[in-house]
Amino acid sequence: MATDVTLIRNVRVAHLTNSDGILTELRSLYRAARRGEILPSDATKLTYILKTMSEIMTLRQIEARLDCLESGRTYQPELTTDAVEKLAQAN
Repeated sequence: MATDVTLIRNVRVAHLTNSDGILTELRSLYRAARRGEILPSDATKLTYILKTMSEIMTLRQIEARLDCLESGRTYQPELTTDAVEKLAQAN
């Protein structure tokens, strides 16, 4: 049984820029798999990708905090690692 790729492509995806967006997408993915809209094997693969994205976001936050500690700046959660690097270059 092949997956209907058009169905997967037409599913609306949450904003995946923070943990709330990833959690929203995981919930949608879980419900779609439970309803039989996507194959469990496809849900597993997509879940793995979302998990990896979440781990990378966590790593970026740790790096940003470490950069702030090392440079003596106060950590600002809204700053990404890229923003912290720009601040460091400006100083």
